[in-house]
Amino acid sequence: MATAAVAVAAAVASAMIPPPTTTSPPPIPPHHFSSFLSDDLWLTVLPHLEYTELCAVEQTNRQLRRLAGTDESWRNLCHRHGFHACLVHGPRFRDWAGWKAHFRLNTERERRRRRLERTRRILRLASMAQTAEAEARGIRARLREALREERTLLRALQELEGIESVSVAAAAAVWSPVAVARHFDSIIAQRATTPVQAMTTTRHRLREVAQAAVVLTRQLVRAVNDSEARVAEWREARDREEQMSHGGSGSTSTGRGSSTGGGGNKVGGCVDRNSGSSGNSSRGNISGGGVHVDDGG
Repeated sequence: MATAAVAVAAAVASAMIPPPTTTSPPPIPPHHFSSFLSDDLWLTVLPHLEYTELCAVEQTNRQLRRLAGTDESWRNLCHRHGFHACLVHGPRFRDWAGWKAHFRLNTERERRRRRLERTRRILRLASMAQTAEAEARGIRARLREALREERTLLRALQELEGIESVSVAAAAAVWSPVAVARHFDSIIAQRATTPVQAMTTTRHRLREVAQAAVVLTRQLVRAVNDSEARVAEWREARDREEQMSHGGSGSTSTGRGSSTGGGGNKVGGCVDRNSGSSGNSSRGNISGGGVHVDDGG
């Protein structure tokens, strides 16, 4: 950070100032301590600074603006972040504006790529959630159809049982048990399908429908659980996106308020990309007249 760089420079300056003598008090420096440091010392410190520290040092005074604004400092910063310009003298780099502009353009391109990737990931999650909800609706419709068929079969079974009970009661009232038995034996001999066989077939079919309903219920439960998990993940990603967008707008307003340095000159194009520790979040902020990228993933 800029505070750490200033502390290091202060320690070096204090080491370079001779110790006070007992006869006279130490002289009071009329200017900032950075005025007592040589250009060689600053050129040794500047290649190790990040972009925020480099911007802060550049806005301190004219000496540091001259030293921190050189292409060498920004070239070291570009190489640390992996923004190499191997064809700086080619036809594509005819309008080469220096390593500072090169760092700004590459950082903006990286931030745009990560923003598009995050948007695509959120859209994929939303599509998966919609697909899961559609599958759950289809399973619910099939389950309702199976339950409707089960109720129809139950009504048919009740009607067959009623017909059987009425037939048995009528036969018992009209004929003797032996005659009723012979009558039913003749019916069985004449017809291939009897009410008992019909009821047996209906019971088998009802059992199959009940088993199918159980399978559909289990599928519905699994699909609903999956859809709830996907919807929760999508909502969490959307909340993180909203929080990052609010945080980015706040950082932008702060950076615009502090974009001027010593001598009345604006310092723009200062760009950074810092790596954080959050799982799937990445932010882009603008600070100090430049672009600041926080890489969370």
